[in-house]
Amino acid sequence: MAKLIYLLKAGYRPKQVFFLDGLNDLLMLRSNMRLVDKVVYHGFAVSRGEVAFTPGAAYSRVNYLKLFLDSLPLYRALRRKFDPDPTGIKFDRDAFTEGFDFREADYLFRNWIMFAELHRDQFKNELIEYYRDNLELLDALSRYYKFDSTVFLQPVGLFDQANPFVLPGATNAVGYRYLSEMFGTIRDQIKAGGLPIIDLSEALNGLQEDRYIDIAHYTPASNRQIAKVISQYLLR
Repeated sequence: MAKLIYLLKAGYRPKQVFFLDGLNDLLMLRSNMRLVDKVVYHGFAVSRGEVAFTPGAAYSRVNYLKLFLDSLPLYRALRRKFDPDPTGIKFDRDAFTEGFDFREADYLFRNWIMFAELHRDQFKNELIEYYRDNLELLDALSRYYKFDSTVFLQPVGLFDQANPFVLPGATNAVGYRYLSEMFGTIRDQIKAGGLPIIDLSEALNGLQEDRYIDIAHYTPASNRQIAKVISQYLLR
């Protein structure tokens, strides 16, 4: 959405806009901040702890000492000793009135599963709210700038039984169950008419060629199949 707004402000005027949503939306909720204040953790934890958004700081330099220490059981045990109590971390922290706590953010990046389990229902509500807010904004932008827009829910390799990179034991992990339940919440909302999104999560069913190059990313064959399905909607 931010890229679309950037392009519109730069003068680009599209006739058709479509979004492909999926796994990243499930992972963006690994935070105790308010929905509008949440940090993009790909930026926060580059190289396991270097803060990417500090002005003037280098952010793509690997911290090998940090990686080595993290590999030591004694260091991990000492670190856990000083971790905050997850039950005492405030949900929906307001960055304007309550500030941003780097210690909490680092802990939640490493232990998001525990925090997510404690606040499962709240995260479900936040995820649906996130989608609804974005859809309302997209609708307003499309009417003002006069373009058609369509949002698709993409197939997620993590939940595809044909994905050889998802090992059998992974499906029994707590984090896997949580993400699967969150994804199911979105699909249920779409099916009930609560979200104007087209569900393509089963678009790869029946594809005989390899579907994934890793746990999440598509092969060229999958990209072609998804593009083919999307084109059928866009040509209507």
